[in-house]
Amino acid sequence: MKTIINEMLVTSINNSLPEGEKLVSFLMDLLNLSRESAYRRIRNEIPFTFEEVIAISLKLGLSLDEIAGQEQKNRAFFDLPVPKSADPLDVYSEIVDVAAEIYKKMQKSKESEIFFTANQLPFPYYMLFENLSKFYYYKWIHKTQEVPLNFYLSEFSPPSQISTVHKKYRYAATKVNQVTAILCPSFILSTVKEII
Repeated sequence: MKTIINEMLVTSINNSLPEGEKLVSFLMDLLNLSRESAYRRIRNEIPFTFEEVIAISLKLGLSLDEIAGQEQKNRAFFDLPVPKSADPLDVYSEIVDVAAEIYKKMQKSKESEIFFTANQLPFPYYMLFENLSKFYYYKWIHKTQEVPLNFYLSEFSPPSQISTVHKKYRYAATKVNQVTAILCPSFILSTVKEII
């Protein structure tokens, strides 16, 4: 088993290295190994230590699921990043953009499916409609920024950056083959209450 995991790790590293970077040099520099020690790990003579796997994972942005070969189980694993900015506009844009990228990844397989449960109108559904997505962005503004009391939805127009990410999301979401949703019987009522 150790040999198989070691082989999967070496394969994952090779697939993630920047173009032109050599595996042996990468391991020597990152793990402070001699050339011979790096080669022994590559040839499966010595297994990588847990600390070495963590260092490699952090450096290359590999998840332990990828290293362990979880992609072979016909499942998609997504790494949702911590937002890079403190600006609410950028954070919201990044969240929607990441969701659109997930859908784009799913388009590569005709067998891809989405399953989710919800007790209110789910993100994948309200984002498909311009006025509903505008409403939820308006709510986001109220939660993340100080706005005056007379800040009305009827007078609100999202910035072009938001309109652009919403369109990107809508396009990507309509390309997914199968979506299965388990919804609470009162999900429409809870959505209406939010709007009122």
